[in-house]
Amino acid sequence: MDLSVKDLCVSIGEKEIVKKVSLDASGRHFTALLGPNGSGKSTMLRSIYRILKPSGGTILLNGKDSKEFSPKQLAKEMAVVGQFHSVNFDFKVLDIVMMGRTPHLSMMQRERDEDYEIVMNALDNVGMKHAADRSYTTLSGGEKQRIMLARAIAQQPKLLILDEPTNHLDIRYQLQILSIVKELNINTLAALHDLSLASQFCDYLYLLKDGSVDSYGTPTEVLTKETIRRVYDINCEILPAPQGNGLLFSYYPAD
Repeated sequence: MDLSVKDLCVSIGEKEIVKKVSLDASGRHFTALLGPNGSGKSTMLRSIYRILKPSGGTILLNGKDSKEFSPKQLAKEMAVVGQFHSVNFDFKVLDIVMMGRTPHLSMMQRERDEDYEIVMNALDNVGMKHAADRSYTTLSGGEKQRIMLARAIAQQPKLLILDEPTNHLDIRYQLQILSIVKELNINTLAALHDLSLASQFCDYLYLLKDGSVDSYGTPTEVLTKETIRRVYDINCEILPAPQGNGLLFSYYPAD
C-alpha cells in the first residue's frame, strides 16, 4: 500500500509540531524519518496511524484519503509497532500475537485454523515460535519487541509503521528487529534515531528539523557532513561500513 502525505500540519495545544511536511513511501521500500528529539518524527507517525488529528494537509493510502477508512479497514491495511508496550494482564505470547488477527475476524467469530497457522508463522518469522506458550511478562525487552513485531506481521499489513521500535534496545536486538523488518519486503515507514542503522537498512530517508523536512533522498544523498551539522549542530566524519553495508559516523562538537 502506497502512502502519500501532502502538506501535513499537526499541532498540540498552541504549538505547531509538524509544519507542512510532505513525503511518499511506496512500493516495498523501507523509508525512515530521522531528526533530533522534538523534530516531529513520532508526532507525524501518530497522525498517520490516527492517534493524533492533523490540523492541516492530507494523508493518502493508495490515493484514497485515510479518513475514509474505518478503524477495522485501516487495521487490515496498516500495522504499527511502537517503542513501549505495557500489558496489564498475564497473556501468553500466542494470545498477544493472535490479537493481530482481530481485524480479519467478524464480531464473536472464533479464531480459525488458518489464523493459528498465520500466528505461528509470524512467531517463526521473528524467531520466537518456541515461546508461544510462555508468559509475555517473562520475556526480555528485545523478546517483547519481537513479539509485537510478530503481532504486526500476523495482521498481514500492506503498510508497516515503526515508531522508534529499537530506541530502548541494545545493539544486538536493534539489528535483529531491523533485519526482520527488511526481510518482510513490505512498504515500511519508520522513525529512527541511529544514523548508521538507517543507512544500513533504509532505502529512503527524510531528515526533519523543527517540524519541517530539511532534506530527503537515499542515505548517501541525505547523510552528509553538511546536513548533519545543519540539523544536529555537530561535526562528523563519515566512512563506508565494511562490505558496503551502510555508513559509519564519528561525531565531535561543532565549533
